[in-house]
Amino acid sequence: MAVWIIICMIIGYFFGTFPTGLLIGKAMDVDIRKSGSGNIGSTNALRVLGAKPGAMTLIGDMIKCALAFLLCYLCFKNHFIDAYGDTKFMALTVGLGATLGHNFPFFLKFKGGKGVACLAATALLFDWRLFILGIVTFTVITLTTKYVSVASMCCGIGFSIWVVVCTTEPKVLSYIFTLCFLSLNILRHIPNIKRLINHNENKVSIGKKKKQSAE
Repeated sequence: MAVWIIICMIIGYFFGTFPTGLLIGKAMDVDIRKSGSGNIGSTNALRVLGAKPGAMTLIGDMIKCALAFLLCYLCFKNHFIDAYGDTKFMALTVGLGATLGHNFPFFLKFKGGKGVACLAATALLFDWRLFILGIVTFTVITLTTKYVSVASMCCGIGFSIWVVVCTTEPKVLSYIFTLCFLSLNILRHIPNIKRLINHNENKVSIGKKKKQSAE
């Protein structure tokens, strides 16, 4: 069974490396790696390119995770269903691989995004109720605090709690993967955490702005 887990994670990784924000920026003659925070994720795309390109980046990054899951589902669903009764663990496996690919794309010197969009897609694939809860949580926290980073980390924590509570089998691997999701989420937001502590974290804004931070 381990071989299917590894294959699904590898597939997720390669789909995750697709640089949605970078390509959208290039189409607008902007290299978002040289603007704002230099992050290729949706929040930096929002700040550097504007609302529509930011939304396109978010949706594109979610779609690449979903496509990776679809491919794995078509090829390996029987293996996961026979072993675990459903494909929830497959969603975690592919989603973690896609998050790693998004965060650390090998052809961009391992400098990618923060994986929040991939986390959202994984939540949808794991349990649509978790996805809805995530949208509500993200929206409320962003509107009240104006900090996307805070909303993103809260969603990461909520995702982890939900998966731990709702996971059936394999429990140990699911817990390990969940810890990986949470660790990646927090580690990628360490610069934001430092700015929050120092009271100089950038608040969310819409429009073309430079020298600001992502998520």
